[in-house]
Amino acid sequence: MEIQWKCDSCGQPLVMDSKYVGAKVECPKCKTTLTVPEPTGAEVEPAATAPTVACPGCGRVWPSGTVICTSCGTNISTGETISTVSGEAEPGPNRILSANVIGQAWTVVIGALGSVVGAFLVYMIVSIIASAVGRMIPVVGIFISILIGAPLWAGWSLFCLAKVRGQETTVGTLFSGFNVFGAAVGAYFLMGILIMFGSIFLIVPGIILGAAFSLTFFFIVDQGHGPWQAMKASYELTRGYRWRVLAISFLCSLINILGLLCLGIGMLVTAPILVVAQAKLYDRLVRDDITEYQRRTSVWEYVMGLSPAVLVIILAAMLLPALGMARGMGKRVECMSNLKQIVLSCKMYAMDYNEQFPPSLENLYPDYAPSLEVFVCPSTGDKVTSKEEINTQGSYLYVSGLSEASDSAAVLIYDREGNHGDDGRNVAFVDGHVDWVSEEEIDDLLKH
Repeated sequence: MEIQWKCDSCGQPLVMDSKYVGAKVECPKCKTTLTVPEPTGAEVEPAATAPTVACPGCGRVWPSGTVICTSCGTNISTGETISTVSGEAEPGPNRILSANVIGQAWTVVIGALGSVVGAFLVYMIVSIIASAVGRMIPVVGIFISILIGAPLWAGWSLFCLAKVRGQETTVGTLFSGFNVFGAAVGAYFLMGILIMFGSIFLIVPGIILGAAFSLTFFFIVDQGHGPWQAMKASYELTRGYRWRVLAISFLCSLINILGLLCLGIGMLVTAPILVVAQAKLYDRLVRDDITEYQRRTSVWEYVMGLSPAVLVIILAAMLLPALGMARGMGKRVECMSNLKQIVLSCKMYAMDYNEQFPPSLENLYPDYAPSLEVFVCPSTGDKVTSKEEINTQGSYLYVSGLSEASDSAAVLIYDREGNHGDDGRNVAFVDGHVDWVSEEEIDDLLKH
């Protein structure tokens, strides 16, 4: 029910919804603060030719003098959202651009579910085949997968954009990206290089560049831009909206999780929503179909947009130490392999020299140890370039004077101190086995 009354100070006609009874509002003419009165039952019909005013929040047209848009709760004169008597805000979640775009994308996908899911399946099948070919052919295969994947992504982008605009689509639309083959491949490489370099600097710049260039392929397939021109156009169009792009990506990721929970089948419906949402955002930005309220980034969108970067940083902080440990463990295992090869070389030497091990490791090269690399621990920066440097520049210490008749538990070869930091050392014994021992144990073993 609408309440119609006049400003006490200037007589300006005012129109309000009855749910705002008791709310404080400002007269758009004289700026006097007024209280929305109780309904009196009297109704005054506005003249047919009365001037109108558009709500800056949702765009709905109201009779001149209307203070509050009852559709979205915006103060038409100030553009701000007012509170009801209870103090609860009336923001309307569909007014937030990112949520609004995803809602529209969902409507598009559900409205053309069969064709969207079918096109997505075709896209995925071709992409998987291209990726498989790429793995089968070293080096060249990577380029083959890119040469197929980039124009295919352009076609998928055009398909989604056509759905957003209500245009007819066919399977051929999905492969129309090959009509802009050069631009698609060029944009793919340029975007990849710039985003990669951005990611090197604390990851976040790479994420922001990804958001800035997210609409590149739409400019290629919709406006015929070249790769660099399309990237610049996307960069400019997303200026002021990149947090919204990130928020859309994050929300679509959450929707995809729900799709996975439906035995993975739900992904056939949820996965296309991201590109459809990006297509919808592109279409609205190009047509400038954004309300004044939606031009402002909400706190909610900042949080959603920042979430991917925060998650990536947290994951990186968690994984980097683990990756460092795994890398160190791999080098430790490679070092153990070196020691086993050296022990085997010593035993081969002993077979030719009356069961005696060589006087020094130099005697093993090149007849029994054909490579100098075996004398270098991968955890060090040591370099051995000649036989004479094995004992001085090599990574391992050798206990001379032993033979096959020596105690099988006697140490034959072991890491130099510091090869693996302070964690411990690899030690090879006379019987041929290699163990990892702590620094505290190494002295006792050598005495033995």
